[in-house]
Amino acid sequence: MSKTMLNTLSNFYNTLDQKIEKPVQTHLRRVYFSLSASLLAAAAGAYVHLFTDFISGSVWSVLGSLVLLITINATIHTRENELYRFLALMAFSALSGLSTGPLLDFVISVNASLIVTAFMVTAVLFGCFTLAALERCLAC
Repeated sequence: MSKTMLNTLSNFYNTLDQKIEKPVQTHLRRVYFSLSASLLAAAAGAYVHLFTDFISGSVWSVLGSLVLLITINATIHTRENELYRFLALMAFSALSGLSTGPLLDFVISVNASLIVTAFMVTAVLFGCFTLAALERCLAC
């Protein structure tokens, strides 16, 4: 097991200066775009809970999230339903953000700056991982 781990780390270190192929890079861009859009949709859902009386996070938003998650997994990935799956992902993310509203209410009562700090740290780390993944070879 230790030799396998050592070989993996050695392979990782040796491939840091290699570039990835164009199709893989295109796929990674699309994946990271989807994840970034999901992060923004979740933030929008949390914003709706915190700053409006329009709708708030409850059991219904959790159930809606689960239904959308099952819908995404049950829908076969084809070019024709790619937009449908993306919109379902955005709705799932928004409802997930809405579901975190009660937790955010509690965190705000303790220390409101924790939310902004957690969001910024997550966004910066996500950006760093994105840049690192787009610049090195993952298939080597």
